[in-house]
Amino acid sequence: MPATKKRTSRQGDTGIQAATGKIYSDWFAILDAAGARKMTHQEIVAILHSEYGLGKWWEQKLAIIYEHQRGLREKHETQSGYQISVSRTLPCPASKLFKMWHDTKARGKWLMDDALEIRTARANETLRASWGTSNSRVVVGFYPKGQTKCQIVVQHTKLGGSDEASRMRKYWSEALDRLTKVLGT
Repeated sequence: MPATKKRTSRQGDTGIQAATGKIYSDWFAILDAAGARKMTHQEIVAILHSEYGLGKWWEQKLAIIYEHQRGLREKHETQSGYQISVSRTLPCPASKLFKMWHDTKARGKWLMDDALEIRTARANETLRASWGTSNSRVVVGFYPKGQTKCQIVVQHTKLGGSDEASRMRKYWSEALDRLTKVLGT
């Protein structure tokens, strides 16, 4: 089992134990005994809900981590395909960051191979776009942290597979690095 998977379980054991009374390895043994390796995500969640009464958040989290641990779900895989998320907190207001995304000319200064087709935007809050000729979608969230800082979160969804998700994660990480340089921060 890769080190990252072990680390995920150990780091979260305190939180899940406080919330559910069991650590991850206990839950994994319960799910294995119930035959969860051959179940869909929805079936795993249904067991956690009906037999153990976990809250919706813990049902989903536990099912997803179980699926990752048992090799039933690939990295970046969700129920609706593959997705990635990249974020940065930059020392500038949301309005400036939003303009760097929304304005085509400003975006051209830092986004190489700009394939965004903006579908909807709410000034200084969110921007939703299609990506090139693919079916994938990009959602950008702007989260002010006081007057002079803003967190930006780029979520790219409906990606074609794990390799594409990894490529796009790198692409968006490098794009946000270029945006940071263009802003002079």
